[in-house]
Amino acid sequence: MYARLALKCISETLFDDAADHFLKSTLDPRILIRLFLEIRGSMIAPTDTVLIFKGVADQLDSFQSIGDISMHYIAFSWLLNAD
Repeated sequence: MYARLALKCISETLFDDAADHFLKSTLDPRILIRLFLEIRGSMIAPTDTVLIFKGVADQLDSFQSIGDISMHYIAFSWLLNAD
């Protein structure tokens, strides 16, 4: 449950809340590292596997990277506030 809440918070750029939920979850930290393109290459090999629940895996399928999530949120916020 905490892992899914953390991912939902990340998708809404609520990073402080996401961190709290990740710390309460039992999710492998490599899942979070996967979202940071700058560091994942040196820490996660292409052959690494991680066991996660299907609901979490489905949620992760829609994620690209932290940078992409942030840029999408900024663009969306700008469109909402453009008059």
